[in-house]
Amino acid sequence: MPTMGFAVTQAQKDQIEEMAGSNVSDYIRRAVLGQANTDGILHAIEERLVSLERNMHRIECKWLELASNRMSDGEAVPPELAGVMLESLMLLRSIVSPAKLDAAKADVKRSGLPVWSL
Repeated sequence: MPTMGFAVTQAQKDQIEEMAGSNVSDYIRRAVLGQANTDGILHAIEERLVSLERNMHRIECKWLELASNRMSDGEAVPPELAGVMLESLMLLRSIVSPAKLDAAKADVKRSGLPVWSL
């Protein structure tokens, strides 16, 4: 098998060895040749984003439909919307950092709305 060589600084060599773990050659091979697969990964991510956009649009349409139907009946928040709002709130709170949650609460408070807390 042919070999290749290239020059790096001592700091770069140390960094590569640290990131590679035990086998620097395998690490460099995967890092360089693995980039060919990034196009496939990017395409999959793009398809997922398009799918999420479609889903968000459908959710928005359903939300508006439910809200307009129920608001005319005088009901404050329809049960379907209350359920999805609570589900969304629980999911978001499970993935955001405490700092981001505090910032969001501050934005709600600044807007004059009550801040919901447990």
